[in-house]
Amino acid sequence: MTPQVEHLDVSQGHFRYPDKPGIEVKEREEISMTTGSKVEPLTRLRADGQLYQRDSEVEKQIAEAISIDVSELIERVKIRDFKAPDYFQEEVLVYLIRNFHKLGNDSIVNSLTQALIARCAKHINKLIEATVERRFVGEAYTDSISEVFSQILDLTSDRCDFAQKRFWFWLDRVLMKVFRRYWKQQAQDWKTDSLDDVRDEAKQAELWQQVDSKVDRSDTPELQAINREALGILEPEERMLFMLRYYEEMEIESKDPSVMTISKYFGISDRAVRYRLVNIKEKLRRWTEGAS
Repeated sequence: MTPQVEHLDVSQGHFRYPDKPGIEVKEREEISMTTGSKVEPLTRLRADGQLYQRDSEVEKQIAEAISIDVSELIERVKIRDFKAPDYFQEEVLVYLIRNFHKLGNDSIVNSLTQALIARCAKHINKLIEATVERRFVGEAYTDSISEVFSQILDLTSDRCDFAQKRFWFWLDRVLMKVFRRYWKQQAQDWKTDSLDDVRDEAKQAELWQQVDSKVDRSDTPELQAINREALGILEPEERMLFMLRYYEEMEIESKDPSVMTISKYFGISDRAVRYRLVNIKEKLRRWTEGAS
């Protein structure tokens, strides 16, 4: 099971507040609990030289968020039903986190951060479980949270302005950056591990568990015919490639750099992926003919 972050104190560890010129510790503790009435514009430029612009609904929600009492704000950011009338979008939470961080109000930033983590956790977990081996799961999750909030809390940069425009697209791009480190390590391990190594046995045991659960839920006759015994004739890397393509339905390639693909996972070209799939299907075809 992917670990969850129960509490993230942004004033410690990776998220220590930088010193703010002209603001003493005592003064920071007495800063107003409101953010003010003016919504600050985005400053990052698009490729065409134009400034990023938030959606009108996001601008409206930010204006409302900074006008209400903080206690009410904290309760409303906990709402996760996007259909609820008091719901604040994730883009709004990013804005609020950065602004309260600028004011130096650690406790409010922590509350807002926890609310955003609660919304992102399931999405992050799903991507990790689909492509990162179990031995890396905890580390990958921690690194993902760290990278996401390091960018959001970096007041010296506007690199996360896009998170206030299209949060989930921005999040996936950040996660891909984190995951690539683990994909590279896994790809290297596939090349160097011996087939009779104990670590391979552990990988295979984990893989069989995934295969059995996928086959049990599959409504596709062709996939149901490919059982544990059939996949046993494949090399470990071939089994993983087959599962990612036909059970996880991962794309071979994509023009979108934020989309996870088999090519990225294995660090090979899309042509190489297709060639391997042809060979894998031929192996399985021969097995099914022999079994029948």
